[in-house]
Amino acid sequence: MGATRGIRAAVAAAAVVCAVAFVVLASHRPGAGPIDLAAAAFVGGAGGAAATAAFVRAARARGLRRSWLLVGIACALEAAHRAAELRGSSFLAHGEVPILHLLAAVVATVGLAGLRAPAPDRGASRRTLLDAATMVCAVALVTGNAVLAPAQGQSVSTTALVSALAVAAADVALAVAGLLILSRARYPGGASLRALLPICAGVVSLAAGDAGLSGLRLAGAATVTGPGQLFLGSGLVLILAAAMTHDADDTAVMPRRERVAVCAAVGPVVLAALAVSVYQVTEHRLPALLAGGVMLLSGLLLARLIVASLDNLVLSRTLESQVAERTLEIVTREQWFRSLVQHSSDVVTVLDPGGIVRYQSPALERLFGHDPAATIGHSLSALLQPADAARLQAAMARAVDMPGASFVLEFPMAHRDGSWRDTETVITSLIDVPDVRGLVLNTRDVTDRKQLAERLAHQAYHDELTGLANRALYQERLAAVLGDRSATQVAVLFCDLDGFKAVNDSQGHDVGDALLGLVAQRLMHCVRTQDLVARFGGDEFAVLVTDVDGLRAARDVADRIEDSFRRPFTLDDRELRVGVSIGIALADPDADSVDVLLRNADLAMYRAKAEQDVAVVVFERAMHDALLARLKVEDDLRAALGGGELVLHYQPTVELATGRPVGVEALMRWYRPGCGIVAPQEFIGVAEENGFIEAMGQWALFEACRQGAAWQRFAAPGTAFSVGVNISARQVSPSLVDVVAAALAEASLPPGALLLEMTESVLLGRTEQAVEVLRSLKRLGVRIAIDDFGTGFSSLSYLARFPVDVLKIDKGFIDDSPNGSELARTIVQLGQSLRLATVAEGIETSVQRQALVEMGCGFGQGFLFGRPMPANGVTMLLSSQGLEDGAPVPEQRRTSPAELLVS
Repeated sequence: MGATRGIRAAVAAAAVVCAVAFVVLASHRPGAGPIDLAAAAFVGGAGGAAATAAFVRAARARGLRRSWLLVGIACALEAAHRAAELRGSSFLAHGEVPILHLLAAVVATVGLAGLRAPAPDRGASRRTLLDAATMVCAVALVTGNAVLAPAQGQSVSTTALVSALAVAAADVALAVAGLLILSRARYPGGASLRALLPICAGVVSLAAGDAGLSGLRLAGAATVTGPGQLFLGSGLVLILAAAMTHDADDTAVMPRRERVAVCAAVGPVVLAALAVSVYQVTEHRLPALLAGGVMLLSGLLLARLIVASLDNLVLSRTLESQVAERTLEIVTREQWFRSLVQHSSDVVTVLDPGGIVRYQSPALERLFGHDPAATIGHSLSALLQPADAARLQAAMARAVDMPGASFVLEFPMAHRDGSWRDTETVITSLIDVPDVRGLVLNTRDVTDRKQLAERLAHQAYHDELTGLANRALYQERLAAVLGDRSATQVAVLFCDLDGFKAVNDSQGHDVGDALLGLVAQRLMHCVRTQDLVARFGGDEFAVLVTDVDGLRAARDVADRIEDSFRRPFTLDDRELRVGVSIGIALADPDADSVDVLLRNADLAMYRAKAEQDVAVVVFERAMHDALLARLKVEDDLRAALGGGELVLHYQPTVELATGRPVGVEALMRWYRPGCGIVAPQEFIGVAEENGFIEAMGQWALFEACRQGAAWQRFAAPGTAFSVGVNISARQVSPSLVDVVAAALAEASLPPGALLLEMTESVLLGRTEQAVEVLRSLKRLGVRIAIDDFGTGFSSLSYLARFPVDVLKIDKGFIDDSPNGSELARTIVQLGQSLRLATVAEGIETSVQRQALVEMGCGFGQGFLFGRPMPANGVTMLLSSQGLEDGAPVPEQRRTSPAELLVS
């Protein structure tokens, strides 16, 4: 708003300054009266204001900047020309060519050309050229009459005539430029009509005023006032008004632009006709030049008419062609639409507002077997169940009151064969469409889709093999009953089959799958109708029991399951036996979530599986505490692998006859912070379950070999001081050979000094692989010992196949009972027959030692000879017995199990 006020102030100031300057110039002319001064002030003020406004518009406008700049220059040149006239400059004296006015006309014409709308095609350009020629002819007739008529009968010099004709030509060009720009207003683009109309009218007014003044000068008039000055000032004021507009056109202005364009094209011809008529009436004759102009104008008008007729003819043919194409398109679309409706997989039905069928597509017979023609004039209620018919009527009543609305309904529809098909119907209200005036129903048969959805839902919540509920459905149902238990109690039974893996591995997966199906059937017979049985995967099953006395009901179900599994399963004339371990967990304030309840039942199940004579265990809090303690051991053991908390203690092995130490057995100990030394039975099982045992065993092997190399100086001449290292069954793999070779090489330990001890469990399962690994170890030169021999279930045939060097007799056979002695004697004799050394474990008394010597046992371990001790204790023990040969004991480097784990 402030910028607009500034522009107006600048324009007003320019108008005042120029008006005053023109009055001063006019006052020096002889005989200048008040009218002359007023006319000069009007022209000067209008010229200064118009030029200033055009320059400001050029500076602020985003588009058409060059055009407005030229218009401003033209206004300034015209004002300068009028000021020179008032001053009486010899350069613009009577009879000379007015250079400034001609320049103003040229500059204004060029500026106006930039404001025009572009022609849309070549035809429009051709019509514009004809309009321009017609306007030039018409305006030339009017201008020539205005310039030359006052000088008739007077003596006019050639110079004055040339000057007058030059001015007339410039005025004709300027007027034609303005009118031609207006005639192009019928096309979109260019300047807005609010700017275009006043600026074109202004330049026409300037041309008219200058033509009148030129005629007066040619006639010898000495004054420069009169109507001509009024036209000049009015033209400049109109240009000022155009420069002050800023509005853009919208689509609503186009009809007005078209009317203005037509008037601009016709106006000059009308003025020319009036001028010729007036001249004929007043002079009673037409000069040859004027008559020629009239004939030229008539020819141009005829040419314009012919061009317009040809354009109209082309337009008519184009419209006819488009109408024909549109008609063909409509017919094609109608046929296409009819074909789509008739062959659509959906049934299309048109009902009147009362629900009576007016149209039925042929798809009704394909989908539902009914004749479409037979339904016309009847209601659809006959094909629906009563409740669904009422729903349809209510929906149609709503649709009638809501034109354009759509509703979706699902209901079964009767088939001709008597079956019911599920459908989905879309009701669209076209009551307000004149060609329909009814309701359109699109009915689709969704029976197959619903059946597929039901099958997918069943598969998502049921086990494919047994048909029982799966884990997802079980957890969802358990969460529901936990959330709304009312007065009932909730119990979870977690069942795991005993011996199923052996059946699956020995009989094949097909037999295993069939057995799982029989198990599922037996479980279903053991539960009540309100209980839920689910298969969680593999051979794990779960039962959900809800009852007022949940524990009693769960116990009853568990007892029935246990009793039923005592009977064998019959499969293809074969009897298969599997047991079951059941854990029961009862929901209580401490176990009120799905995860906690399932975890508790799982813990109880594992406790039952661990017990030999108990198949059903109810969860107790102590089981969870034991689990937490086990997890704590696992976390601390993981930290111990890299923290140097694991050490080796060594228990001496002696020759029973002489008592001479011949070796040691490496035993792992854990210095657990805050707990002291932890016995192996408290963490070895955890290490085996979590995979830590491999890294721990590898570390123990390297550490024992390093220490064993230092004790070789205590060996009897021609022998090696034995170092026994326990090997877990998980370590017995082809990679163990490389690990042992690396440990021997690093410690420079003689291979015969290393005794690898393993239990009989190594002989079970992967027999062929274990045999190959042990043979590879024997090729390295190390010795193999079977630890706790006699406590396992391996056969003697396996023992003959394995490259074993030593049998270690379990301490349970080294007692004072007759049975123990006989078992020990049998093992010793077996070793002698197989040429294997025997080592008795757990010797605590001299009586036990003497008995073993009499049996022929060569070596022994036990508290009688020494407890497990650190490496320096073994060194002191050996040194105290005078076995040292004087060689220094090298300092050994310690490596943590974590280093071996990542090596």
